[in-house]
Amino acid sequence: MTPEKSILDALLTHLDAWAGDYPIVWGNTQYPPAGKPKADKYVVVSYSPGTPAQVVIDSRDENRHMGVLGISILSPLNGGEVDSQAIGGDLAQHFHGQVLISGTAKVRITARPRVAGGYVDGDRWRTPVTVPFETVAV
Repeated sequence: MTPEKSILDALLTHLDAWAGDYPIVWGNTQYPPAGKPKADKYVVVSYSPGTPAQVVIDSRDENRHMGVLGISILSPLNGGEVDSQAIGGDLAQHFHGQVLISGTAKVRITARPRVAGGYVDGDRWRTPVTVPFETVAV
C-alpha cells in the first residue's frame, strides 16, 4: 500500500467513526445522488496533501508527509451558527491528539483542528474544520 493511500485511509476511517448519522460527501462524488434529497446536515471532505520531503540521506527513501484534511459541516440556513460551531468542536475533539494507523503508516494529528467561522454556501451554511496531519513513511 502506498503512503498516499495509507494516509488517506487512516484519516477517512477515523472520520467515518465520528460521522454517525451525518452523510459524508467525498471528493469527486455527486451529492445528493440523482433523484435523492439532501440531508439537512451533512459533511463535505477535501484532502490537501503537501509535498513529501525526504528526511534522511540514505537509500531507504524515508519521507515526511504533511497536509490538511478539510471537513465542512453543511446545515440549513437560518439555523444560527452556534449549533454548527458545536458540531465542529465535537469533530475537532474527535481528531485532536490522535495517532491513526493504516497499514504501516502512523498518521499524527499535529494540532487541535481549527473550527473556522461559517458562511453561506448556496442553500446551506458551511462551517469549515481543518485537520493538520503528518507522517513519516518509507
